[in-house]
Amino acid sequence: MIKECGHSVCEQCADRLLKLKEENFLVCPFCQKVTIVNGPARILPKNFALLEQMAEVQRFEDPIKIV
Repeated sequence: MIKECGHSVCEQCADRLLKLKEENFLVCPFCQKVTIVNGPARILPKNFALLEQMAEVQRFEDPIKIV
């Protein structure tokens, strides 16, 4: 999650945004707010509500296997 605005991007996208400028900040692709990041993208806060929803959707999309 991008700290300054609360928008969510995956860790890989955040990493690309950081490497794009080769600086310690990223620009939100949705609202253009700047967030300072002192380290790799993995230190950004996680949006646990979104992660939980994604896991729930995946759980219902995976076929039930009967053995």
